[in-house]
Amino acid sequence: MKIDLILPPGRHSWNLDEGWAYTLKEMGLLGEARQAHPDQIDETFEWVAHSGSNMILLMGGDHHLHFLHDTAKKRQRWAKLKMPTVCFCYESILDSRFPGSKEKSESAVETFSHFVYCDEKDNAFFESHGVPSIWLQQCVDHKHFHPPAPGVRREPLVFFRGKLDESFGYGARREILNFLKKEHLLASIDSEISAPELMEQYRKHAFAINLPGNFGGYNVRTFEALASGCVLFQFLPENRPKNNKLFEHGKHLLNFTSNDLPRLASLIREMRANPQEAARLAEAGRNEGLANHTIEVRIRQILDFLAESYARSTRLHIGCGDNLLRGFRNVDCRSLTPFVLIDDAGKLSKVQESSCDLIYACHVLEHFSFHTVQTVLQNWVSKLKPNGRIYLSVPNFRYLAWKYILKRRIEDVLPPLFGGQEYPENFHYVAFDKRTLSELMRKVGLVDVTAFKATDLDFTRNDCSRWPLSLNLVGRRP
Repeated sequence: MKIDLILPPGRHSWNLDEGWAYTLKEMGLLGEARQAHPDQIDETFEWVAHSGSNMILLMGGDHHLHFLHDTAKKRQRWAKLKMPTVCFCYESILDSRFPGSKEKSESAVETFSHFVYCDEKDNAFFESHGVPSIWLQQCVDHKHFHPPAPGVRREPLVFFRGKLDESFGYGARREILNFLKKEHLLASIDSEISAPELMEQYRKHAFAINLPGNFGGYNVRTFEALASGCVLFQFLPENRPKNNKLFEHGKHLLNFTSNDLPRLASLIREMRANPQEAARLAEAGRNEGLANHTIEVRIRQILDFLAESYARSTRLHIGCGDNLLRGFRNVDCRSLTPFVLIDDAGKLSKVQESSCDLIYACHVLEHFSFHTVQTVLQNWVSKLKPNGRIYLSVPNFRYLAWKYILKRRIEDVLPPLFGGQEYPENFHYVAFDKRTLSELMRKVGLVDVTAFKATDLDFTRNDCSRWPLSLNLVGRRP
């Protein structure tokens, strides 16, 4: 299993950028990581088109990588890929203060196969578009964000790192920080520091504070501070009930609201006066964060989400190979990717009877003996629901025969007649023309058997059903 990682241009938080590349490499899952740039779009598409990885993960793919999908032509290039493309949406969409955020995300849902969103309020956006999506919070690279060595004394001041410019509503941050500064509770603030310096600042200070910003839930600063063993004073976001249950006030961190700043100052002084309680709270917060909110945990959750999203589909793709169809349960006898259901295509023992609305098999039926092919197709039909349809594409013997007669080059027709034969399952044992395949389909109980035009169907985009040599028929289970 390998994952290619596409990062946005410019400088972003370590835990939304380099931290993912580092963790994927540590887990043995990194194919290649690249930073995309608007002036290197063709290079990016050329890279992903020839990728040998099982999945592509785009950090900030909707908002920060909009230049990769802002035209229909670019979106079509993504549609040609056979592997899942996962867009990690770490900015708020519906409540964004950035111009054009919703429009950029709407372009993304027309482009990528799966979505991870970090603001729970954006569930309504993804549900309205009917795309596979999951709410997962921002997270931390705990190998780089960690407490200092035992015995190191930490300064009893509150550390903050974040934007403070006047754009996009950072006035509330400045107000809170000015108050803490007057109370002599705030560490000095350096607006621009490197990632290693940020890690060191967390380790240097006993306390950290996370303030309201443009993102609707807990951002990376929450998880960085907890992983670093700080007592965290966390602003409680509004209208985010699931987010606000991630950690418990007084057990993992200390919540506050901006309308009672004296209470915030009192909480900080209480922790300074009770170092043992502060140590207990910091340790509990850190343990909770490491158990549920590291980048490693998120990667495993994303992989589970992809596998589940394919598994629960009522559309079945038999003999998928490396061509994973969006919105299908992809089945193959070989383990090419963890998102494929491994099963014998002749038996489909892992697929329930009458469970599929649609079945698609492209150049699969000819892999069975002419003695058993009727039994195999009968079994496939049994997996259809009443009125479900099965789309079959096979090599057309009539086309191949005429091709040989006209060109007299037997080497041109051997592979589609007898299979590629590069692995044990890739041998062909039976041939069809329109009459014999139609008769077979009717024998197993299918009705309304007719030809279909592969180019009219999105799910045939990346396979040989669109080749001239293919015979394509569809039938319905009554």
